[in-house]
Amino acid sequence: MKARTATIAVSGLSVASTLAPGLPVMLSIKSEPEFRGSIVGLSHDPLDPPNYAPDVVDRVFLVPYPAQGSAQLLGRIEHAHACQPIDAIIPTLDSELPQYLEISTRLADLGIGMVLPDATTLARRSKMNLSALAPRLGLRAPYGRVAYSYADAQTLGREFLLPFVVKGHYYGAITVQSLDQLPGAVQAVAGAWGYPIVLQEYVPGVEYDTAALGDGAGGLLGAVPMKKLQLDGRGKAWGGMTVEDPHLVRAARLLAAELEWPGPMEVEVMRHAESNDPYLIEINPRFPAWVQLTAAAGQNLPWALARLACGEKVEPFEGYQVGVMSLRRSIDVACQPGIYEALVMDGEVDLRAPLRARMQPYWVATREIASPIREQRLLIQDSEEAVAEAAVATAERASAVIAAEQGVDRE
Repeated sequence: MKARTATIAVSGLSVASTLAPGLPVMLSIKSEPEFRGSIVGLSHDPLDPPNYAPDVVDRVFLVPYPAQGSAQLLGRIEHAHACQPIDAIIPTLDSELPQYLEISTRLADLGIGMVLPDATTLARRSKMNLSALAPRLGLRAPYGRVAYSYADAQTLGREFLLPFVVKGHYYGAITVQSLDQLPGAVQAVAGAWGYPIVLQEYVPGVEYDTAALGDGAGGLLGAVPMKKLQLDGRGKAWGGMTVEDPHLVRAARLLAAELEWPGPMEVEVMRHAESNDPYLIEINPRFPAWVQLTAAAGQNLPWALARLACGEKVEPFEGYQVGVMSLRRSIDVACQPGIYEALVMDGEVDLRAPLRARMQPYWVATREIASPIREQRLLIQDSEEAVAEAAVATAERASAVIAAEQGVDRE
C-alpha cells in the first residue's frame, strides 16, 4: 500500500494539561501535499478535542487506556479495522508501546504496519540506563539512581545535592528543593506511574531537544534539533526554534547506530549554564509534541514514518532550515454534540457522514422514546381516560334527567 492513499491511524489525541503528540503528528501528515489518504484517530477519551476536527481526522474510534491491557486494545483495533481497513498505526504515547508490542504480530497478520523497537531495545534507552548510554553518544550524563520503593527513594535522596529531580519511568518530573519535599514528590510521581522511579541530578541551563527518525538498521533518516524558548509550568515546550547544532545531530546519529533504532525518538539534552556541556536527560521512544516544527523546517518526520509503516523505502533527509520558530496556542473550538453522543453511545464516529443529534439539550423538553411498554402504558391510559369520560357523561345525563323531573314536579 502506498502511503499517499493509505489509511493511517494515530493514537494519543489528548490536549488536556499538556499536548500529546497525536494531533501534531496528524497535522504533519495532513500537511504533506502528496497525501490523499485517510486519518483515523484512536482516542482514549470522548472529549479529546481532535475528535471534533473533521479537517484533521476522518474517523475516530475509542480505545482503552493502556492500564486495561493489550487484549482490550487488540479487540478495539480489530473492530476499527473491520469498519475501515487500516494500513498503518502510529502510536505516540510511551505508556502504550508495551501493549502495541504485544499485539504487533496479530496486527501484522491483519496487514497493519507499525515501526517499533523490540522490548529489549526499548528498555536500553530508558531513564535507568542513561549513564551507560550517554558516553557512547558523546554526551555527559547527570548522576542518577533508581528507586524501587518509597523507602528506597527516601534513602537514595540523601545522596544528592539540592535541588534534584524525581522522575517517573514514563512521564512526570518534579524538582525537589529540600528533603522535606521529597516524600510528596515521590508519592505524586509513583502514584501516577508506579515504581520504579528515577532520582536525577539537577542540571541548570537551557534545554535542547532533537526529534529524530531511525531506519532500524543503524541509519538515521532525519534529525531536527531545537532550543526551547517558552515553557509551561511542567517544563514542556510552548515555543521553540530550530538551531544549527552538529553535536546534537551527531548524538542522534550515534543513538540510531548504537541501538539500531527503528522509528521515532526524541533526545533531550540540557546544556549546562556555566560549562555549556551537553547532559543527556531523557530519550523518548516517540515523537515530541512539537514535531510539527520538523515539517516546517523541511523534514516532515511524521510523514516519513507513515511511509516506513506502509513498507516504503525512505531516503535520509539532507538538511533542515535553521531559525524556524514555533509557538503553541490554546483556543476554544465549537463542537457538534452529535459527535460526542456517537462516541459515548457507539465508541466511534465517522466525521465524513452527516450526524444526527440523538439527545436533546437539557433546556429542551425531553420526548420519551416509543417502546412496547410505553405503547402499552398509553393504551391503558387511553382506556382509563375513556372510562372516566363515559362515567362523567353518564353522571351528566342522570343529573339532567333528575333536574327535568324536579322541574315537572314544581309545575
